Amino acid sequence: IKNKNMSLQSKSEDYWKNTISVQKRKKSYFDNYFNDKISKKSLDFRTNKMLDHVSNIDSILDIGCGYGAFLYNLHQLNPNIKLSGIDISKEAIEFCRKNLPNSSFINDKFSNILKHFKENTYDVIYTSGVMIHQSPDIIDDLLDSFIKIGTKYIVHFEDIGNDELISGKKEYNPSWRESDQFLWKNNLVKRYQEKGCSFTFQSNVPKELRGIGFTNYMVVDLQNSFFDKQDNKELDNIYTTKEKLWEN
Repeated sequence: IKNKNMSLQSKSEDYWKNTISVQKRKKSYFDNYFNDKISKKSLDFRTNKMLDHVSNIDSILDIGCGYGAFLYNLHQLNPNIKLSGIDISKEAIEFCRKNLPNSSFINDKFSNILKHFKENTYDVIYTSGVMIHQSPDIIDDLLDSFIKIGTKYIVHFEDIGNDELISGKKEYNPSWRESDQFLWKNNLVKRYQEKGCSFTFQSNVPKELRGIGFTNYMVVDLQNSFFDKQDNKELDNIYTTKEKLWEN
């Protein structure tokens, strides 16, 4: 199963390398995104919820930043925050560099993140609708990277489940929901618990926003977690969630 998942992870990465169409590279598409009622509501929801749960932040690293809509939205609210992003799509990163020229962007897959960003350098590590495209076999390594690079918070707006693969091409498994994308609902709750992390978990996402990449959000508080960041020491069986995990 692990080898199969890793093979599907590579196919997922190949899909996202080429998913930014010519139309989406145009500035008009980016502007229209902000004029779309639901898209703008999603951006504002994520931005405001993040700012509600974090404080005194000077920098943020967006994992899977796409063409930078979230970072651009955040920049309008606070132009003093240092913005950085990483994405597997070359076209998306080129757009980000033009649209946010004073920010830093890297074109690479997420498993190489530690090659580009030093440990303890960003106040916030942020993802939205990104972890659902990552195989369960690489999630632990990704979260360890986030913990190393982040100094205060890790913020996720994602579909969180129990490591199940929920969609893909039927040629690989007829029982999946047919899609060109491979989607996994990864159990981030369990993984952060096992790493000794303190976090807040919520599933009260407005219904109209649930179809565009996330149904849950969680904020990991690296400042109050029970591990030694310098040694990246993990403590087993320490559960420090601040709120009820599942509301539904």
